[in-house]
Amino acid sequence: MKLNKKISVIILFFSAGLLILLLFFKYQKKPDFYRVHLDSEKWDKTNFEHDKIGQLIMYGKEPDEKIKIKMPSPECYFFNLKGKHLIRIEPKIKGKAGFYTSLFFRSGSEEKIRCSLILQKETDGENKEVAHIQRKNFNASFIRSLDIGKKEKIILSFTGEGIVAFSSPIIYSRIESKEKNYIFLIGADTLRADHVGKNIQGKSLTPNIDLFKKDSANFTNAYSQSSWTLPAFMSLFTSLYEFNHGVTRGASLDQEKPFLVRELSKKFLTFSFNGGAFVGKKYGFSRGFDLYTSLASLIRSGSGKIMFETATRFIERTEFPDLFLFLHTYQLHSPYAPDLEFLHKINNKPELLKFGGYHAKKKYKRVEEKKVRAFKELYQAEVLEFDHYFGEFIRKLKIMGLYDSSMILFMSDHGEEFYEHKAWTHGHSLYNELIKIPLIIKFPHNEFKGIEIGEDVGIIDIFPTILEACEVKFSSKSIDGESLLPLLTGKKLNRKTLYSSLSTGWMIDAIPPKFSIISKDSKLIFNYPFQSEKLTFFNKDSRPPQIERIEFFDIREDKWEKTNILDQKEMPKIFRPRMEELRMAVNKALATKKRGKIILSKEELEKLRALGYIN
Repeated sequence: MKLNKKISVIILFFSAGLLILLLFFKYQKKPDFYRVHLDSEKWDKTNFEHDKIGQLIMYGKEPDEKIKIKMPSPECYFFNLKGKHLIRIEPKIKGKAGFYTSLFFRSGSEEKIRCSLILQKETDGENKEVAHIQRKNFNASFIRSLDIGKKEKIILSFTGEGIVAFSSPIIYSRIESKEKNYIFLIGADTLRADHVGKNIQGKSLTPNIDLFKKDSANFTNAYSQSSWTLPAFMSLFTSLYEFNHGVTRGASLDQEKPFLVRELSKKFLTFSFNGGAFVGKKYGFSRGFDLYTSLASLIRSGSGKIMFETATRFIERTEFPDLFLFLHTYQLHSPYAPDLEFLHKINNKPELLKFGGYHAKKKYKRVEEKKVRAFKELYQAEVLEFDHYFGEFIRKLKIMGLYDSSMILFMSDHGEEFYEHKAWTHGHSLYNELIKIPLIIKFPHNEFKGIEIGEDVGIIDIFPTILEACEVKFSSKSIDGESLLPLLTGKKLNRKTLYSSLSTGWMIDAIPPKFSIISKDSKLIFNYPFQSEKLTFFNKDSRPPQIERIEFFDIREDKWEKTNILDQKEMPKIFRPRMEELRMAVNKALATKKRGKIILSKEELEKLRALGYIN
């Protein structure tokens, strides 16, 4: 009897366990999307070279005859098509679905032979065409909606002659807007923090951003970790200080460094439309992205409109269920050439209609006050114009039913100087007109709306915040930033000081390194001295001003950092040891600085010239 009872108990426990297991698998959330990873060993590696950093594929054996293919995704497949090539995919998603890949064709013949792709469904050995594309040359996204039955397979049938390349196919469920999970990271390059909500002739420069702020958490003391694009945005994506990520004009991000989009891509499809140049693929920005597209149109004035319209069309076409979208524009970057409609709202009789900006050789050029006002008006008109199209984008998200459930982060990488410290534009100093940035975060369903946080936060904190909010695991020990979520519930961050720097990633070689330490209302800037032989870089009427080696400011009393009070007020005790630690860190980074590994194409050089980086 006892034995029978034991057997009965064992059977009961076994049955209960089996029932729990079955229920687990039955009710476990099915994936909304997945990336199809194909067997890369089957692809032609003899005739192709793949530069995964810049996503450049080169076909051909002779150096002078190689064909260059720009792919928007690090993981892609390529082959030389001769006749027919079939790829079978066993879909993990059934029902209403979508198919996405970034596709490249280049015909190998001058005759009428074209490459074609037929997207088919296979049911019980019979194939049914879903979509068909046939072109001699093609380089664009291939997106199709389809219904997938229980036993159906997807067939990619390539025919023709030529080179074929495509990114990892994505198969996803098409779901209602209210069930979608979207994150928008909007980077307005060169937007000064003090111009958000700035009052001009009784009206705000940014009425739409102001309205958006009401639904969001606003971080009023947010700082960039550098004062120009390349190191600042790399600090955003790595959550590392500039001297720790080590990315320079001549060297991309090391593979062992963290790049947090990779972590986010475990739960989200990751796409970007950006202005390229110093946020280009060659520096390592595209890691972890399914599509990273740099558009030349996002450099010129009016590019805010183009960026938002491109994003809207993309969202409508793809219908992705889980999406992280990084949007970046140089709309506010010099040269300034705003639409007259917006310029006339600032001044109906402007002295200038555009300003090309001052090249680095003229960075410290003195001009009359009348011109300074004209330059500021042009910049303010650019801000007003960008805000207008930002507002249109927000309204479209609301119409599409995406606004309420989305996480939307609005920020800038650095500001702009209008001779407040005897210089122009950015990338030369660490005063607040350059490193203080707007940071506004709208959480899903407007959680934390209207909260203002005055604690010092950095661009390095943005990605840890995104990851924690989305419950994505990451190694906090490998980064310098912290999640900002504790601040929103009344807690404090662990750090006591925040840093910005121009060291390994400086924009102009003639300008020496410097770093800053910020803690509440106290700020220190440590300036390495100019080297006399490098001063010849600047025009004679544009020599740098004399500045002290150490500058110390009370930024509550002295908002514009005009008075160095180093000899008048004692620094916080923590500043001296931090200053020595930073000197050692910067010196170490300078000693190991990588130079000259990146070779820019004519197109990339032209973008830098358009932005005033090249004379």
